[in-house]
Amino acid sequence: MRDNNLYNEYLAGDNLYSTTTYSYETWEDDYTPPVGCGLAVTGMVLGIVSLLIVILMLCCFPIFGGLIASPFAIAAIIVSVIGLKKGQSKGMCISGIVCGAIALLLAIAVAVVMVAFMLGLDILSTVEMDPYDIFY
Repeated sequence: MRDNNLYNEYLAGDNLYSTTTYSYETWEDDYTPPVGCGLAVTGMVLGIVSLLIVILMLCCFPIFGGLIASPFAIAAIIVSVIGLKKGQSKGMCISGIVCGAIALLLAIAVAVVMVAFMLGLDILSTVEMDPYDIFY
């Protein structure tokens, strides 16, 4: 008989089992959107691509490899630093900075070596040497 009485009270609007009230306003006020990692991924990908361009172009076209990879490396460093300041994935941002810096240093080193090599050839071509001088 007791169960029937509780059922009748429930139907009347007196809910004896629920004592919790929910407020949806506090949930909306406390909500913060998650931080994305788009800049971190972009910086890391640009760093890896610039590093691959420098390494692959060293074999074929050293001058063009440095010219092509330098903008990618600079963009990787800039985007990764911005992503790091915005609180995105620290590991990906640091790897983008490191790969971009290594690629930029390699590109600069290759450009310096190629310019020195070209200037060295230019200097040697202005000196007139007799190929038979070493035999005398």
